[in-house]
Amino acid sequence: MARRWKALLAKGAQPQRLLWASTSTKNKRIATSSTWKNSSARKPVDTIPPATFDCLPRNGKLRNSLTENVRRRAKKTMDDLAKAGISMKEVTEKLVLDGVKLFADAFVKLLDATGKSAGVKA
Repeated sequence: MARRWKALLAKGAQPQRLLWASTSTKNKRIATSSTWKNSSARKPVDTIPPATFDCLPRNGKLRNSLTENVRRRAKKTMDDLAKAGISMKEVTEKLVLDGVKLFADAFVKLLDATGKSAGVKA
């Protein structure tokens, strides 16, 4: 475990937990357990419906699948994106620019609402 994380834990930090939402099977021809069998993570939070929860003990074993074959799966994903003509560099740049603009716009609105001005223009 990284030193920085250990220091944060010592100060009361909590690890993030993955939230699975709407995990019920929508297609009645698919097993009720299909959504969670291959979607488990370490200590997840789930809004699991009763029917899915009830089938848990009799239909399989949970495993930490998010950490299985991470490098191989990540490489395959990146290769597949490149084959589809999707540039992760371009996607990332757009998301960063769009995200910064949204925060800047919200900040300007906040300043306007409070009657303050920092000479900031979005």
